[in-house]
Amino acid sequence: MYLKVSDILDNNLKPELSRNDDFKTVIDTISKNLLGAAVVTENKKPVGIITDGDIRRAFNKSKNISKLLASDLMSLKPIEINSGILAHFLRAKWRRRKYRILRFCRYVL
Repeated sequence: MYLKVSDILDNNLKPELSRNDDFKTVIDTISKNLLGAAVVTENKKPVGIITDGDIRRAFNKSKNISKLLASDLMSLKPIEINSGILAHFLRAKWRRRKYRILRFCRYVL
């Protein structure tokens, strides 16, 4: 199997947020892209990720969820995968570590 991760990516779907985006923007961004997650970036570098699960947990913890910002919701240190690796290797690594959401990045070779 010689299919690379980059071969199966949809380059048009790039749900991206900033730390200061409000709750409505977070929901709209995640919903619009239908991926169940969005990456929080700072200076075009990933600093966090917000998933549907993060939002559900926030509903359970916060009394005034509409006042939360992306920085309040995000999980830190998203895992990045080089989009040039073979999909077969990614699948094995993904299962072994039980990852659910991955952000793919392109490295200039």
